[in-house]
Amino acid sequence: SVFPEGSGNPIFALTRMPAGVDLPAEDDDGSGQVILRPDPFNDNMNPLNVLNNREYSQDRGRFLGSATARWMPVDWFTLDANFSYDRLDQDWQDFFPKGYRTLAPNASLNEGQLFRQSSLVEAMNSSITGQFRWSRGDLSNTTQVRYLFEREDFEQTNVTGEQFAVDGVPTISNTNTDRLSAGSSLQSIRSDGVFLISNFDYRDRYIVDALVRNDGYSVFGPDERRHFYYRGALAYRISEEEWFDIPNVNELKLFYSYGTAGNTPSFAAQYETYSVAAGSVSPQTLGNRSLKPEFAIEQEMGVEAILADRFSVDLVYARSEVRDQILQVPTLAFTGFSSQFQNAGTLESNTVEFGLNASVMQRQDFTWNSRVLFDRTRSEITQLNRTPFSVGVAGQNLGSVFYVREGERIGTFYGVQVAENCGHLPAEVDCSQFDVNDDGLLVWVGDAGSWRNGWDTFIDEDGQERQYWGSTAPFTIRGGAVSWGAPIVGEGVDRVTGETTTFLPLGSTVPDYTISLSNTFSYRGFTVYGLIDAVQGFKVYNQPLQWATFQNYSGIMDQRGKPENEQKPVGYYDALYGVSGLQPSSAFVDDASFIKLRELSVRYRAGQDILERFPVLGGVEALTVSLTGRNLWTRTDYDGYDPEVGRAGGSVGSAALARVDGFNYPNFRTWTFGLELNF
Repeated sequence: SVFPEGSGNPIFALTRMPAGVDLPAEDDDGSGQVILRPDPFNDNMNPLNVLNNREYSQDRGRFLGSATARWMPVDWFTLDANFSYDRLDQDWQDFFPKGYRTLAPNASLNEGQLFRQSSLVEAMNSSITGQFRWSRGDLSNTTQVRYLFEREDFEQTNVTGEQFAVDGVPTISNTNTDRLSAGSSLQSIRSDGVFLISNFDYRDRYIVDALVRNDGYSVFGPDERRHFYYRGALAYRISEEEWFDIPNVNELKLFYSYGTAGNTPSFAAQYETYSVAAGSVSPQTLGNRSLKPEFAIEQEMGVEAILADRFSVDLVYARSEVRDQILQVPTLAFTGFSSQFQNAGTLESNTVEFGLNASVMQRQDFTWNSRVLFDRTRSEITQLNRTPFSVGVAGQNLGSVFYVREGERIGTFYGVQVAENCGHLPAEVDCSQFDVNDDGLLVWVGDAGSWRNGWDTFIDEDGQERQYWGSTAPFTIRGGAVSWGAPIVGEGVDRVTGETTTFLPLGSTVPDYTISLSNTFSYRGFTVYGLIDAVQGFKVYNQPLQWATFQNYSGIMDQRGKPENEQKPVGYYDALYGVSGLQPSSAFVDDASFIKLRELSVRYRAGQDILERFPVLGGVEALTVSLTGRNLWTRTDYDGYDPEVGRAGGSVGSAALARVDGFNYPNFRTWTFGLELNF
């Protein structure tokens, strides 16, 4: 849930607590509640304050229903009709009682606050499909003609009241009428499509599949409501040829497909939007009547094989090109709007996938099946018919961390690079006066010769004995003083503009590759399933670590156990934080590669032959009990709660790309028990 300003996000507050603080201790203000400010040296609220006093609830109700009908007047024709309905009701309540304590006076919370919100989502879709079948000798064909209609309606209403008249009555009518605020939103989407699908099979070895469809969608601009798409696929089952005779190869198929699709914009992208505050209306996003869907072209080729009746192998290479990318582009000042959604670029991607299924063991009472999946994707902006710009997500100084420009690889994020090598220094600076410390950072050491000699003394120009730590270089870099042993801002050359800059790439949020391994063991009525995921070679901006360093709470500052000559003063970490302030910095960008035990489940099914021994279970055909655990174990070097983090929204729109650790709750470990009866 969202934490109102001043309420204190518990995870955020927890990362700013010093070691050894007794958080449940009672405050000495006479309130009888937990100590509000555990650390007298910083304005950080006790996370237990909000957990003990805030009441947050969310209720959900869902109804799903569907109906199908089939008519088959002749054996070569079938008519199918389908209708589905999905309704989701949600209600939220967020309650801060009268007398809620904050570190500084807060007019919205101290006298109590109540937030209530209700939403309704209704989705309906229906289709009618006519299927024709025929065969002539070795050639057979199945052709489908389908019409699909979908609609989705969303409505939401919320109200916030503040300053309760009496305590303990969480109703809007109990709040100050002058402190009421309310809002609502409505959203309605319609789409339909006409499909023609035809499949040809010759001698069970030559397969051709083709599709043509026309889609209409209300989220497209009024001038671009309908678009055509198509797909064609070929498959060749070599193993069905009479001449094919490769030992232990039971099935071998080659395939290729070429298809197009349309990626849709967000609901509001085509419209003009305004911000209304304090009676003032301000333009925000310029509308676009000509906004059309992204046009994606994908080619896929690969091979499938079954070996020795025990192994199946899939190898796929896919190449896609997304034209007319929908981007939120800055607009010219004379329009009065800050941005507009436009079809403004082309994105190309390459993906390699490999899958292996193995029947490791097959016995009368025991089976063991295993599956390995591997994939790797690379995406790059190959065309942008607009002036390059930067985008980001909501959060502190995160609004411009990704470039949108030709030649930019998707997932590369930018910020301040802390100097790590001589290439990060200006050309006129003598690198022989620098050394790389045990953090991998390039620091000025002058005549000391090594960063490990910082506690040694020297005689300065005034004849005074001083330590190297705390001394200053006789030169500046970009006009700034250089302190002994302290991190400094690095510079480099922008690969597109060729200009020297301190705004440099810090890493990629897109993994080098992912691998998953699953195993299923079955013994009589027992089944054990396990899934392990490995996501390797991606970066995360560790904002909690940066905040902790700013507050002098970071674990990286702990000097215990280090040799005396490798211990660093507090000022070193002040400089490390000061290189960028609260902006993305290479010092706080971590490799977040991980291996996770994603799921482990145990299932037992008792059949009628066992259940008939228990009279109370008479009439039960089968009983199944299961226990499933998810997110059970993680192996990672990431210095945070969980490497699987990200921030959705903003111009990026994807938490998988905007991998920012922004004090969110980590993924929970869950256990689920199931009981199933079959009568």
